[in-house]
Parts: sequence; structure tokens; C-alpha cells
Amino acid sequence: MYMNGKPMTKVHVLAVGGFGAAVADRLRRERHDLEISTDQAGSLELTASWPNSDLRILASWRETPRLAELLDARSADWGTPWFPVLAEHPRLRVGPVVVPGAGACYRCFRKRRAQHERDATHLATLHAHYDAFPESGPEGFLPQHVDMSAGMALDVLRRFDAGEGRRFAGTVRHWHLLEQHLSGGRVVAVHACDRCRRARTVPAESTWADLARDLTPLLTPLDEGAVFTPDGPQAASSTSPHQ
Repeated sequence: MYMNGKPMTKVHVLAVGGFGAAVADRLRRERHDLEISTDQAGSLELTASWPNSDLRILASWRETPRLAELLDARSADWGTPWFPVLAEHPRLRVGPVVVPGAGACYRCFRKRRAQHERDATHLATLHAHYDAFPESGPEGFLPQHVDMSAGMALDVLRRFDAGEGRRFAGTVRHWHLLEQHLSGGRVVAVHACDRCRRARTVPAESTWADLARDLTPLLTPLDEGAVFTPDGPQAASSTSPHQ
């Protein structure tokens, strides 16, 4: 498919649970060539069965640590961008947008959460439980939750279609279901990460050069319409649940 004479980004969605499948179906209504793999058809961890794509989306009813780790590793190996779309009560989360070579990986995101979140220990225990018991998780969602998640995901896809994907590397957006507000931020990569940080041949060069690279994106707004909030730089107002 083409947009404004340019080929659209070829997208593969890995859908987990009812919410993930609903988001994938909603995305397909806007992008008919989108390919979907669901956990209903078998394990999504068989990477040999994944179709070729320019970008992958993990749409899930909750965090899937093992699958996300696998997807993140393959993203680095293959140079394929990806991002998750998750129901993470009381928020919907889209991101981080992982662009190999241009920002933080998902493993860095998880390490930053463990470093800064007050309930990080409880979160780690919960995620370990999810890996051990795949059927566990909060069920139930509303149609507008699907629309909002798909709308935020489509906004990211439009950025890639326009060739602007690297600008949004590491960005995360949250929609708070109870407080009804949108917020966002950008993940700072962990120094010396062997997945998203290339090792330098001269160790003395690494500290300041890598620090400058990691901080540069934070000095640039996510978008011209971005609004800064206590939760971080809020996503542009162009995003809507009906996009």
C-alpha cells in the first residue's frame, strides 16, 4: 500500500489475549495489508513463523515479559523496530518505540522502571507470575480502550510512514483510564547496554560521548504540539481514539 506516493510501512502484529486481538483487528480496519499472528493459533515465540516486516507491534492484554524479551532481542538482531501496545491498569501504554541504533531497547526500559518505580519489587513479582502462568491476568476491557490504544499506535505508524520513526525512538505514551489524561516521556538507555549500545574500541571515549548521545533526545520535544506535564512530555494533540 502507498501513502502520498510512498510505500507504507509493512507491519506485523503479535496479538496476545482478547484485548490484543481486538487492537489488532482495529488496526487492520485502517491498514488492510497488516499481518496478524495470534496466540490462539499457537506459540508466538516461534520466530521462524514470523512474516517479514518493517516494524512489529506486540498488542497484549497485559505485560508478556518473556515474549517481549524475545521480540526485543530479535529486533536488535534484525534491525527491525517494534513497540508494545498494552493494557496496564490503570493505564494503556504504547511504547517504548524501539528503533535499533537510535534509542533505548525494551530491556533498558524495564531496567529504568525497576530503578525508578516505587512498586518495582511488586511489579517484578507480578511479571514473573505472568511468565509462569500465561493464563493469569486482568480480563475485561471497553471498546473505547481498544480505540484509544489503536489510535496511539496508528499515530506511531504514521510517523514511520513519513520517515520520522527514528525521531520517536524511546518514546512512551500512557492514557490514564481513571484520570482521563494522556502523558508521555522518553526512555534514556542504560549505559553500556550490550543490546542497544555499541561497544567502543577505545573505552575512554565511551562515557562522555554516550552520555551526550543519550541526553540529546531529551532536549528535543517529541513533537511541535507536545505539552510538558509533571508526568513528562505529553503526546501531541493530534492523537485521538478515533484515528
